[in-house]
Amino acid sequence: MASVRKNKRSKHQDDDVEELKPDKRDHAVAQYLHNKLPPRVGDLHGMEVSCFFAEDAVNCLLDSPWASGDECIFTDRRSVLEFCNLMIAKELFHRAVLAKRKQKPRAIDGNDTPGESGTEGKKKKKSKRKEGEDSKSEEKSKKSEVKKVKKLKLEMSEDQTFVDGREPFVWIYEPVSWTKWLIGFGILFGAVALCCYPLWPDWMRMAVYYLSLCGAAFLGVILSLAILRYVVWGIVYALTMGKHSFFLFPNLTEDCGFFESFVPVYEYNKVGEEKDKKSKKNKAKEAEEETTSTELASGDSAVDPPIDDTGAGGKDGDTGSENSQPSDFEVIQDSEITS
Repeated sequence: MASVRKNKRSKHQDDDVEELKPDKRDHAVAQYLHNKLPPRVGDLHGMEVSCFFAEDAVNCLLDSPWASGDECIFTDRRSVLEFCNLMIAKELFHRAVLAKRKQKPRAIDGNDTPGESGTEGKKKKKSKRKEGEDSKSEEKSKKSEVKKVKKLKLEMSEDQTFVDGREPFVWIYEPVSWTKWLIGFGILFGAVALCCYPLWPDWMRMAVYYLSLCGAAFLGVILSLAILRYVVWGIVYALTMGKHSFFLFPNLTEDCGFFESFVPVYEYNKVGEEKDKKSKKNKAKEAEEETTSTELASGDSAVDPPIDDTGAGGKDGDTGSENSQPSDFEVIQDSEITS
């Protein structure tokens, strides 16, 4: 009896697992969203992921083919939310949270007065902003053609429910493109062709032999360039006593495309120029962080009330009243009294 109960429980568990598997309609909806939604890139614990916002997905599905016709699934926003919750359970995407930025504490000098500290702080901020704007203009002039997409810093969320709003969701589903199908069929065709090597004609064997020699020569050239660039850099660095650096094909061993690894051909820098570039970049980053912190602080801070100089209490009020209103009394010196 116990074994029968265990078998029944295992069957029920298998049925639940099969129910949570995505079907053809789920894949079609996920592919529709993947193609129609604007592409967004996020950084989740150091991994580059594609993500979207819930509000955009709901609006997209309400205008989809499944919102009308015979296969009408989405009648209102609530029905879209229910379907998207099922998609989360079927592991087509998951919920994330925007990471909060850490604000640096501001240093306040105790010796300075409030007026002096405020003016000096404003001057320093203006100077730093000018330096940041100059560095930004230089970078824009150099990289005007390149447009970088801002990455969203994300963190995993414990609440895996679909909420209508500006909430980020990370894609788990990846649609298979036609290029991947072509590559897969090409690999299969190549494997079958290699198995049929004894049946090849002589001209095909000779062609493959020369192609293999060309491929080996190309790999040898790339390896020799990778070694030669370090040799040249070491010679230039030693002859100039560490003041100059010269690299051939600086992107040869970088993580980039095939043609991009050969561009630029060389890179020449001075040690002082490299330090100046690094310092400018650090200043620009500090200026950006300060501007963001000031914007956040300005939104939360309240306006200071105006100071009432005409008040009747305290020394400051008396002096302000004397300076602002004309007095009807004359000041008499001691010499006039004695006379």
